[in-house]
Amino acid sequence: MKIFLTLIQILAAALVIFWGWYYYQNGTANIVYGAAECFTGVIWGIALVSGSLKKQAGKISAIERKQEKDSISSTESQAKVKVLEAKIQTLEKALENALKGK
Repeated sequence: MKIFLTLIQILAAALVIFWGWYYYQNGTANIVYGAAECFTGVIWGIALVSGSLKKQAGKISAIERKQEKDSISSTESQAKVKVLEAKIQTLEKALENALKGK
């Protein structure tokens, strides 16, 4: 898609340059050529903006994936801490029972 948008941009720029050269050479302003040049400019603008939007969408999805990964890591860390706290409590009770049994 990126290559397609780049090709459209290059083609549109070439057409605008060609029509500008045509106007310069002939000294005429035909309404059909003017409308075609405006249409080409609009297409070029759409291609330019859609390329930028694609890049931003990719960056946004990368940030979302990173946040999900960080959230999962945080949840896993919290679970590990809870398991360790439970083991410590079990060992403390076992130690208390062992000391009482002496």
